Amino acid sequence: MPQRRRPSLSSHLSDQEVAALTQLANGNALHLQRKVDHEVRLASTPKAPSSGMKVLMISDVYFPRVNGVSTSIASFRGTLERLGHAVTLICPAYPVGQVDEPGVLRIRSRQVPGDPEDRMMRYRDLLALKPQLAAEAFDLIHVHTPLPPTMPV
Repeated sequence: MPQRRRPSLSSHLSDQEVAALTQLANGNALHLQRKVDHEVRLASTPKAPSSGMKVLMISDVYFPRVNGVSTSIASFRGTLERLGHAVTLICPAYPVGQVDEPGVLRIRSRQVPGDPEDRMMRYRDLLALKPQLAAEAFDLIHVHTPLPPTMPV
């Protein structure tokens, strides 16, 4: 029986692209483990009364991009949800490696010039959300970004 040959990624991708995809895949695996841990904690934590706040978080980075900002957002979201608050996160869509999550709105994005790991959300797509977000009547808006605000709220 002939041995099946594995296609070589390096013939189609640069070393830098392979490294970036590997980092995204590793981040995705980390994110999946954190999601399972989060669900276990939610199931074992007593719920606060349903009179919690409605919180909107806006960030220019989130998983599968693994860094301190995405990690702290996941931590804040989990804690706020365990305390009975409803949390919505607006963040960029990534070309590979992202996982759909309830309460996370992914906005089409483009690469940031000179920074292959980060994404910039498309302004028109953000503006299109304005009526939907206004109807939600959020109690708190938290912006996690070093970039200029991208959405008039």
